[in-house]
Amino acid sequence: MKKGLFILAVASMALMGSCKSSKKGAWTDGDKKSFTKDCEAEIVKVKDTPDGKTIESMGVKIEDLAQKACDCAIKKIESNYENLKEADKDSKGTKAIGTECGAEAMKELMKK
Repeated sequence: MKKGLFILAVASMALMGSCKSSKKGAWTDGDKKSFTKDCEAEIVKVKDTPDGKTIESMGVKIEDLAQKACDCAIKKIESNYENLKEADKDSKGTKAIGTECGAEAMKELMKK
């Protein structure tokens, strides 16, 4: 009986250690993918709006802008927040990062 409890305890500790959770600077792949998917979807929404048409008239594809801006944003947000849930709580901070990354992406894409 004691041997069985010992094995169960060791197995439980091993499982707990293998469970991944996001932390500042090292988010799980799931949190990164979720953020990036939502980020890109938000930017692509503007495609058929006056803002989207203005962006595309400058020779920038909305899809390219979304990818580049969100790649920038995930790096900055991952380094500033523990996880996706914490980032979602700070809409002011994440919006500032998004604005900054969007501007950087536009500048870079307009050079091409």
